[in-house]
Amino acid sequence: MEKTRKITAMGMFAALAYVVTLVCKMMPPMFAAFPFLSYDAKDVMVLIGGFVFGPVAAFLISLAVSVIEMFTVSDTNIIGCIMNLISTCAFACTAAFIYKRKHNIKGAVIGLLTGCITMTAVMLLWN
Repeated sequence: MEKTRKITAMGMFAALAYVVTLVCKMMPPMFAAFPFLSYDAKDVMVLIGGFVFGPVAAFLISLAVSVIEMFTVSDTNIIGCIMNLISTCAFACTAAFIYKRKHNIKGAVIGLLTGCITMTAVMLLWN
């Protein structure tokens, strides 16, 4: 019964992340001079799922959302899906892993900061 609840909750986090992605796609660009820069708030939903269920869950939620997004709203095909997955996992899985080890506010803050640094470094390499 517990496994069913966990899978259901992870599916709900994935659905919420996808809905947030759709809403963000409808918004105008944040910087008019750089229309390719857009805010994607789905990482917040993936991160919350990772904090609740751990880094493996963050990966699975991110994978589900990236694949669904690839087939519905993305115009970058498989390369965009892979980059999206790498970016989100670098942030959310790192933060969830640290929070899992240090399960308090300090661990959450350290995880978030480390996740931001990791995502920046990883995406500098992959871009």
